[in-house]
Amino acid sequence: MFSICSIKRSWQDSHYATSFVSEPGDVMQSKRHYRFRMSLRLYSDGKPLASLAETLKFPREHLHIKGEPMIFTGPLAGRLAKSHYVSFVETATDDANDISPWIDQNVAAIAAVPEIVDDLRSKRVTATLWIAMFGREETPLPTVPADVVQRVRDCGASLFLENYTIMDPEHGNPLKVWPTGAP
Repeated sequence: MFSICSIKRSWQDSHYATSFVSEPGDVMQSKRHYRFRMSLRLYSDGKPLASLAETLKFPREHLHIKGEPMIFTGPLAGRLAKSHYVSFVETATDDANDISPWIDQNVAAIAAVPEIVDDLRSKRVTATLWIAMFGREETPLPTVPADVVQRVRDCGASLFLENYTIMDPEHGNPLKVWPTGAP
């Protein structure tokens, strides 16, 4: 098995304080920066996602309910969610070889729940496996084997690579690639 840590950001210090969870119940605070961060995210305009999130049994980071406040304090307090949304706790690694096993783990969890696969294929729910690259030096996009990309497509999900080390010179945005095609 590959050695990666799940990231759960603290709401007080969302960009700096990070909790890394490597085993259930094992949490330590760290400011370590990893080259790759990955997260499964679900979206829906019509279907609430709390029960689907519980079915997947991954630790949840955010759950937004369409029409309800997303944030309760600070300058964005009261901002309403435009759609149902759930993101799961991020996984972090410095090794690009950990990416394909992480994708397979998430695809297997999705494929094991026929309701989720049906919702994805019928477009009632959108699932995105988000993989981001960070660092001070340019990091090439990881190579995701074609068979892994196809497994993502087969379950109805999409794969999104976002490289914050390569910025679009015209617009200043990170390089964005959808190996499965944009949803």
